[in-house]
Amino acid sequence: MKVDFYKGEIDRDKSDRVRGYWAKTPYSIVALLADETEVLVDLDRGKIVSRDLITTVHLPGLDRAGMETLVANILKGGYLTRPGVKDKEEAVLFMLANEAIHELESIDADENTE
Repeated sequence: MKVDFYKGEIDRDKSDRVRGYWAKTPYSIVALLADETEVLVDLDRGKIVSRDLITTVHLPGLDRAGMETLVANILKGGYLTRPGVKDKEEAVLFMLANEAIHELESIDADENTE
């Protein structure tokens, strides 16, 4: 399944426009607004004012919950703002996998020192 990641402006309401990042998945649009800490699921595409495609990633074999969890982690992790991600497709996934490996190693090291 193809997921397109964007950055741009979103109308929160008629008088409040904010910058944000979002992913258009086969199931929904998952967004993280600049001043929020939690992602929005099922963003109304009519609220998108401007957009710039960052990258497209292919994520085969995921159901809706798995897709939304992975996309939320990519958005919340700030991976889309890192240098070298634009138009690099799978670079986002490699960064996410690398972060997960380091996190698991850290947890393992902490458990072994206790």
